[in-house]
Amino acid sequence: MKPQRLLLVTNRRQVELAWHSFHLSQNIELHIGDLSRAHDTFGEFDAVLLDVDSPFFDDSDELLAAVGKARALGVLVAILLENPERLRADTDLYVELCEGLIFLHTAGIDVICASVLRRLDPLRSLRFEYLTVDPAGDQLVAIFGNGQTRLLERPLTPSDDGSPVTDIELTEDATCALISLNNRRQIQLRAQDLNLSAKSAPAAGLAAHVAHGEPDEHLGVRFRQLRLERGLTQAEVSKRSGIHRPNIARVERGRHVPSLETLRRLADAIGVTPSELLSS
Repeated sequence: MKPQRLLLVTNRRQVELAWHSFHLSQNIELHIGDLSRAHDTFGEFDAVLLDVDSPFFDDSDELLAAVGKARALGVLVAILLENPERLRADTDLYVELCEGLIFLHTAGIDVICASVLRRLDPLRSLRFEYLTVDPAGDQLVAIFGNGQTRLLERPLTPSDDGSPVTDIELTEDATCALISLNNRRQIQLRAQDLNLSAKSAPAAGLAAHVAHGEPDEHLGVRFRQLRLERGLTQAEVSKRSGIHRPNIARVERGRHVPSLETLRRLADAIGVTPSELLSS
């Protein structure tokens, strides 16, 4: 699995040193820059971490513009700050824009990174976060990795005779649950089959491939290969297609699923058909 590319935007030396000296997970590729140099590169990253106590964020409009731009590019945004009062006037707005990823620096780099990586996990809707028996009834309460919840009615499967649940064990990757009944039967449940927001497997065809909505590294590798074979730069493809270069970079890195229309424009820009672009 490719590491997630994180951009920390700060011009405070103590913050840079703290992040540089911390032993980051191998799933993270960290980049550090100040706003003047980083603004035009937001689209090349999976997440942008904004140190809002940096002097260039003294103007609240500058902060809102940076958050808004990153979100418009489809990039996850997290805010790091020393004092919660810094966002007091617009806390609700920033909570929504950052999907709750607002941290005090004292939370610890490991906690911040773990939260960001969890949010970037494209398969989190296919994992159980928690599964238990409803104490007020015979239902099961399921909480999925993306925050979705469901009440599961018994019988859970045709082999479920309604016997009391004695144990619930999740697999190591939390994609399945093994439920033991007191009649010694076991029931296996897959999160993918239960979560209403989980993506179903794509049907054949171009439209279904794009509508699937999951990051596609194969598509990005294929597009980059065809682009380079034709001697084209991302800037040239951007000019031909009218698609911003950061978005092209995200497609090539498998971090963005283009719409059907965007896919056609990219294919036209490098002189191939959409079908050729999607083929192996």
